[in-house]
Amino acid sequence: MAQWRSDTGSTLWLDICGESDDVARDWLGAKLDLHSLAIDDALHPRHPPKSEVFGGVVLLIAKGLADSATASNTDNHFQTNQLVLFVGERLLVTYGKVAHDSVAHVWATEGHAAQPMRLASAILRQLVDKYTPVFMKLEERLEQLEGAMFVSQDDALLEELVGTNTLLKKMRRTLSYHCDALSELKALAAVSNDKEAKHGIADVLDHFKRLNSMSQLFQELTVDLVNGYLSLSSHRLNKVMKVLTVFTVIFLPLTLVVGIYGMNFDHMPELHWHYGYPLVMGAMVGIVLLALALFKRLRWL
Repeated sequence: MAQWRSDTGSTLWLDICGESDDVARDWLGAKLDLHSLAIDDALHPRHPPKSEVFGGVVLLIAKGLADSATASNTDNHFQTNQLVLFVGERLLVTYGKVAHDSVAHVWATEGHAAQPMRLASAILRQLVDKYTPVFMKLEERLEQLEGAMFVSQDDALLEELVGTNTLLKKMRRTLSYHCDALSELKALAAVSNDKEAKHGIADVLDHFKRLNSMSQLFQELTVDLVNGYLSLSSHRLNKVMKVLTVFTVIFLPLTLVVGIYGMNFDHMPELHWHYGYPLVMGAMVGIVLLALALFKRLRWL
């Protein structure tokens, strides 16, 4: 840092990872003299993505996907880890509670680049690229669930759809914050003379906008699948109720006949008739066949 302060043509990239808040605050505040409000935002563990200028230094808070989210095929938890960037004319600070592959990749491949905004855009590009495979896996899973709706009556399918819808709501909010933050960062980069940095920020913003659009589309699809599942469940229930209703209608007149001839009065007309029993049984069979023929004609069966 002494060399950086004495050499006005040099650039410092400081990566703070896994340190306590006290250590991070000491480096950011006491040693680098960054704005206290910016430091408070950076140390807030659940701060939404944002970009803001504090005394010539741009604060950018982003959310990168955790490795568990990108490795999963069916559990789309969208677990995110916060990444904070301070971008100045000669300074880049990256800060996170956990290590980010995006930072490590750019550190290894482009760490020699002298322009902090260019480095920041490269980190953000690596960060946004981790979202795309997860959305592709989610699209495949939604297609599987759409096909399973017609063969499965398991409530676990509905539970997964509702859970996915909730996660997509959270992801839409996160991606929307990213779009707003990067729109402001794009406006800041537009006034610089580094065309590479400007194009890099614009490219990252386009990626986040596409992901935001995809999350909205997938959420609408998930809601449609939930409604479709409920409609299919209601349709299956209606079919069951229709069958039960048909059997009830068929056996209702039989119950009436049996009830009449089961009253055991002494002076019933057919009580002692020799052909009374077969006639009543035949009439009951006829009623059943007539009801079945009527339902068949009405296409209730």
